[in-house]
Amino acid sequence: MFLQRYHIDLAVRRKERRRPMREGKKMHDHGKPRHRKLSAIALACFLGLSAAAYADPEIVPLTPTQQRLLQGTLERELAPLIVGVRAYEDQIQDFPLKVSVSADRRITLDLGAEAGPHAQEELEDFHTRLYHRVMYHADKTGVGSMVDFRYGGKPMESFTPQGPMSGEEIKLDSSPGVTRSSAILVSPSHGYYYHHTLLEWKTQRPERNGIIEDFLTPAYARELAFWTSRRSGIDTVIPRSYSDEVNGDSGHAWSAMGAKYHLKTLLPDNPEIWSSRASQANGLLDYRQDIKSRPLLANYLNVSAAIHLHTNGSDQNPAANGTRAIYHTGRSTDEKLANSVLCSMGEIIHATESFESFNVAGIAESRSNLAENSLAAMPSVLVEIGFHTNAGDAAALKDATFRTASMKGVEKGYRLFTEGKKCEPFTLTKVVDDPVPLGTFIPVDAHYEGNPEFEATLVTEYVECPDDMQCWTAEIPFDKRPSPVRFFIDCGSSPAPREHRMQVKIIDTDNVDTGWEPYTVSCPGNRDRNARSAFNERTYVAPVGDLIGIP
Repeated sequence: MFLQRYHIDLAVRRKERRRPMREGKKMHDHGKPRHRKLSAIALACFLGLSAAAYADPEIVPLTPTQQRLLQGTLERELAPLIVGVRAYEDQIQDFPLKVSVSADRRITLDLGAEAGPHAQEELEDFHTRLYHRVMYHADKTGVGSMVDFRYGGKPMESFTPQGPMSGEEIKLDSSPGVTRSSAILVSPSHGYYYHHTLLEWKTQRPERNGIIEDFLTPAYARELAFWTSRRSGIDTVIPRSYSDEVNGDSGHAWSAMGAKYHLKTLLPDNPEIWSSRASQANGLLDYRQDIKSRPLLANYLNVSAAIHLHTNGSDQNPAANGTRAIYHTGRSTDEKLANSVLCSMGEIIHATESFESFNVAGIAESRSNLAENSLAAMPSVLVEIGFHTNAGDAAALKDATFRTASMKGVEKGYRLFTEGKKCEPFTLTKVVDDPVPLGTFIPVDAHYEGNPEFEATLVTEYVECPDDMQCWTAEIPFDKRPSPVRFFIDCGSSPAPREHRMQVKIIDTDNVDTGWEPYTVSCPGNRDRNARSAFNERTYVAPVGDLIGIP
């Protein structure tokens, strides 16, 4: 492994940056007289990453008064959503909804024992409408609220013949005797399905703000598959077709069809995947079978993880916005995956020009009633990329730059999860110069925390440029290495000792940067530029063994 040496006069301040600096983090234009005294700079190459964690958002318990106020608000706000609703076959009466709120922010909605047998399949969309209204009000009290649906006091699993795996049953490692594929399933949500009551083909989600979720998410799935292949080196299984040929039954392109129909052609001898047992209520048999086909395919292929891509919607609250991630309640491994994905999405989206303020939730949500997660026998997360019912989110969802940034985030979150690393801010913790110079060069060590995507670029410049010096900004790309990153400042041939006030930052390949960190270089004076050293004018690489003194 070697040290690559660069000179500032070969990396001068450019009119066109290698990658754009974000607003608010522009380099200084010192505006001082320039003279022909230059500094030189070089980088040391090492491998490794640190593994500190993002601080979890502070979850503050509710006071008794807050509990009562929130419960009263939810009872009032949810009442109109249940009047006259008949969500499952043979439902006669309105749901006998009971709301309770605990100090630890667990909100329980009990829909009555009669609804229990219908909870997993027939009530999912109804649950979602209630959930969005609940979280709209719960979020006003702070982060960390969870919604738990009950049926006569019992969880959904009590009414299903084969409940989902939970808790520590879901492992990243394979069970004894079972070989798990390294591939992951990436499911773009929805697509055309056949409605058995209306006797017509329908999309599973309506058009909002120029978006039909069924037709938007496949592009996101392909984007994610590209990055998982390039950066994680793993294969991706996508259960929907990308063919433009026409499906003979529906008259629509195969690429617009739900996963169930594509899987029927691929796996005709496995109807348990695409024609599973499901309720026929309200003509939605195919709709429900399509949703279940995605996790059932993941189980059949024994993939390592399942990631379900959706856009969100809330007609009751068009202001609802942002990216969210959802895992199945009680599955701690899935929770880690969901939070890693969400954290990494926020990091890369916010480093992308135009999306610095895009709302990305700080903590993943848990739900117990989503079949895509609950039926998966491996870590599974449902990613709500943004709200198609929100005009601002919809504009972002249609933007190819946002699509790339968000899916890079999903891939990075999954990769960190599989490597056992926690998502953490990319920051410089300290920058210190070594008091022992090497020839005319002062070594400087930039210590960082985080998980940058390489190659990265180190940028260093003067905070104050002395009148008798010509000062430059250096931008130096470097490949993967651990903290600290060592670079070198040439003190030149000044006869007197002097200190130079500098600043440095590191920008990774996704434009995530550490922000500026100041440092001081202490030049001893009386340096002979012709002095022979490991970093003289004729040396461009040096063995790592020459780089002594790195803590």
